[in-house]
Amino acid sequence: MQCVIKETLRLYGPVPMMVSREALKDNYIGDLKVTKGSFVTCMFAAPHINEKFYENPYTFNPDRWNDPKQKEIIKNNPMCFVPFSGGPRNCIGQHLAMIEAKIILALFLRNFSFDIIKGYEFKMAFSGIYTPLNPVVFDIENK
Repeated sequence: MQCVIKETLRLYGPVPMMVSREALKDNYIGDLKVTKGSFVTCMFAAPHINEKFYENPYTFNPDRWNDPKQKEIIKNNPMCFVPFSGGPRNCIGQHLAMIEAKIILALFLRNFSFDIIKGYEFKMAFSGIYTPLNPVVFDIENK
């Protein structure tokens, strides 16, 4: 279950980018000059679809989280999976969010059976946070 939640967060994290910050002085990010007054935005979703960190990055594959090679990549690159931000200002509620997600998913799977409607195509839209472009439509029945 943890692998499914992590893979979902990797591909469809709720906040794919952070608010912009204004450069207070001229600086460099690698070879890129950032001039004073420029705005810089951190794209949290970018490393989540980078082939350097994830084989077949656009494929939903929860099993990747059990792969020892993938675990080593994440261990050596801790900022390649940051659905709750990273560093000293990461989300204070990330552990609670993961626990809640597991509980809700477990209750849902225990109590219902469901199928996506034939022909439904899942697409995301960005409006400050990621949301489904169209309503997620599926058949649901009590178990």
